[in-house]
Amino acid sequence: MNNLFGELSGQQAGMIGLVFVLAIGLGVGYDQFVAYLHKNKLDAGYTAILVAAGVVATLLLCLPFIGLYSSAIVLFMFIGTGTPMLAGDIWRYMKQRQAEKRQAAQTIKDLVDYDHTP
Repeated sequence: MNNLFGELSGQQAGMIGLVFVLAIGLGVGYDQFVAYLHKNKLDAGYTAILVAAGVVATLLLCLPFIGLYSSAIVLFMFIGTGTPMLAGDIWRYMKQRQAEKRQAAQTIKDLVDYDHTP
């Protein structure tokens, strides 16, 4: 079988199809895991990490087809593009939590200091 990338044997195409079905199964299972975390409010501040884990899983599924050397290069590039996003997401979450804590403290202070006289 000839494709955009060169020759692809029927066996290779079958293996790609099999790994693709595995990828769908893993994706469905991972979605259920993320849904569980979200339902139980355990995912706050971890969205970027959850995405990065999915990227690593996809790269691992590609490993048999592109080899260790190419996988290492792709992983290295994902680290380059993903690290700023991960750090930014964590930073934004920390700032949001600080703002929420300040707001809660201010609300408590306002309630304590409230003048009840008519």
